[in-house]
Amino acid sequence: MAKTSHEEAVLAAKRIFRNSGYAGFSLAELAKVLGIRKASLYSRFTGKEEIALEAITLASKDLAQFVPSEGPWHQQYSEFVEFLCNHLVAAKRCIGLHMCYGDAPAKVDEAVVEFFELLVSIPEGILLQHFEPGQARAIAEDCIGALDGATIWLVIRNDPGPIRRAAKQQITLAMMADGS
Repeated sequence: MAKTSHEEAVLAAKRIFRNSGYAGFSLAELAKVLGIRKASLYSRFTGKEEIALEAITLASKDLAQFVPSEGPWHQQYSEFVEFLCNHLVAAKRCIGLHMCYGDAPAKVDEAVVEFFELLVSIPEGILLQHFEPGQARAIAEDCIGALDGATIWLVIRNDPGPIRRAAKQQITLAMMADGS
């Protein structure tokens, strides 16, 4: 794999998994994207499952880069929602959501669950500054569900309008839950 690094291969795999899901991913496609022979991938990876796990780990690291400001909870929450919205608009899909489809091995399914737990835990942690745990969790889950669901319009129409509206709505709903 002289032409490409391990990290470049995982990044390319992450894009393919995000666009095609687990079932639609193939080592042949990854090799083609990287401009290498498929056999070269086996010198770095044991197979599709390992690549999927590394791609999900990379996606989790991307999300973990979010650092809220020192402002009040509602400002931090708004920043996160905008961060996630912008991330999804740029990617047009959520890797976790698309990895849910297909007959993935148990380890990949577990990694997807962990990915969504991380994704929910970020806004939940912010919301816990102000809300009771159950309410913070519900608001965070609803937010992630609304934003991930709105990616459908990015996919079928290349239209970021619905996800941007969903982001604004989730911020408004959190403020309303506060009574603000």
